[in-house]
Amino acid sequence: MATKRYARVVDEYIVEVIELPAAIKISDVFHPDVVFEEVGRSVEAGMVRNGEGFTFPHAPEQTAGEPRQTSVVGGTPAGLELPSSRSQRATAVQAAIDKIA
Repeated sequence: MATKRYARVVDEYIVEVIELPAAIKISDVFHPDVVFEEVGRSVEAGMVRNGEGFTFPHAPEQTAGEPRQTSVVGGTPAGLELPSSRSQRATAVQAAIDKIA
């Protein structure tokens, strides 16, 4: 059965890839506000638009003197101590999320 692949692109990043039988139009499956574009077989979620195609994003190069990213040991960043009670942990996690959001 012949198929077509479609990607949903948000802010130049592929967030979803689907495959449909060639006889089915993407407009018959999704609401018009959800925009998909036809892509080739090599395209995957997580890729970013690069000119006329898609590639995986590259990690930025780290320069000398820049702090290294914190490693994670046992599920929490090394050196981070979480409170013992569930509600205090939830508050600490929410505060960390708010800080980066």
